[in-house]
Amino acid sequence: ITGNFVIINYDVLDWWVQDIKEYGFKLLISDESHFIKNSDSKRTKAFKKIAKCFEKIILGLAHCHLHFLR
Repeated sequence: ITGNFVIINYDVLDWWVQDIKEYGFKLLISDESHFIKNSDSKRTKAFKKIAKCFEKIILGLAHCHLHFLR
């Protein structure tokens, strides 16, 4: 990973977990966060693993509402 930000599709997020955790990003923005509502899904488990590494998380929903978690 190089640069100040990375855009990753939920379907391949699990492939990038370790790289994202090691890079040291401070802000996680999750668009279309309704895709990570099933706690048993592979993408949600990957999201939860990386979410622990961020200082701030913003969840975007399909209808443009934003929820600030931290």
